[in-house]
Amino acid sequence: LNMLRLTQQSNHRSRYKQKGKHSIMKIKKQTGIAIAVILLLLGTVGIVAATMIPSAQDLLTASLETLESVTGGHAVVTVGAQLPDQDISGSFEVWGKLNAGPNGEPAIKVVVLEASQNELIGTTLVSDGSQFWLYSPETNSVVVGQAEEMAPLITERMAEYEGQLPGGADFDHDPADIPQTPAEAVSKLLEYFTVDRNGSGQIGDNQADILRFVPIAEMMPEEVRLAGGFVNLWLRSEDQLPLAVEYAEGAVGAFLAEATEIQINETIDDGMFSFTIPEGVEVIEAVDLLAQMEALKQRVTAAEVDALTPAELPVGAEPAGTEHEEADQERPGR
Repeated sequence: LNMLRLTQQSNHRSRYKQKGKHSIMKIKKQTGIAIAVILLLLGTVGIVAATMIPSAQDLLTASLETLESVTGGHAVVTVGAQLPDQDISGSFEVWGKLNAGPNGEPAIKVVVLEASQNELIGTTLVSDGSQFWLYSPETNSVVVGQAEEMAPLITERMAEYEGQLPGGADFDHDPADIPQTPAEAVSKLLEYFTVDRNGSGQIGDNQADILRFVPIAEMMPEEVRLAGGFVNLWLRSEDQLPLAVEYAEGAVGAFLAEATEIQINETIDDGMFSFTIPEGVEVIEAVDLLAQMEALKQRVTAAEVDALTPAELPVGAEPAGTEHEEADQERPGR
């Protein structure tokens, strides 16, 4: 009987061990399957996330689409520049509205809040689309003008600089070459710059994606190639609205402008774009000011010519271009 009991107990222990081995193997198999499924899910999520992250080109296209939707806005902008001969800085507050004038002209108001040049603080520019005011507390004066009076004068002044753009650039392009959509505009831009994502940052209260623009050397005028550097652009993450722009590591210096506060497409009262001239302020008509500037320019030019013309010449000497010089050049063998 004892031998029978021992045999039965041994059989029970053997069956228990076998069941235990099967259970452990089953658990290991199930664990392996679970790990494989988790890794597969993580890989899938990673692939999907990678395809969902917009490229630099996508962000830039979305930014232009956002700008197309803007009808007005308000911002506080800080600026700073390090130039070869001086550093400048400041901040200003700006309001704007599209299609405010009689012919769809924009309205704008800019107030200088801070400036490295103290005389600029408080300077205010206001335009309702048809007329404008430029007020200077420092000089206690305001320049006033009408858009229809200024337009032809400005066009005339701009014509004086025709052909003087860097590299002899010609902007008289065929209308067919002008981009018609944001996507076309970005494609055209990419012919001249490489654009890559460059991390993220914070501008004011807004999270932003950063894009870096590097000029393609062979597509740039000589002046731009010599200047070097690159441009960083901050786009608000929620809608790709431009928040800041920076030019850095160039031979001509550095520049940074950022909107520390910004709102778009909010209602702005039309009274914001009107200006009441303070009592006792000198009023200057813009057309008169331009005429004075043109007269001053002519006097300076004439003075420079006089300074290069000698009051006396040595005996026998004559100014270049005289009849004697021309006759001398016509002699045979000369």
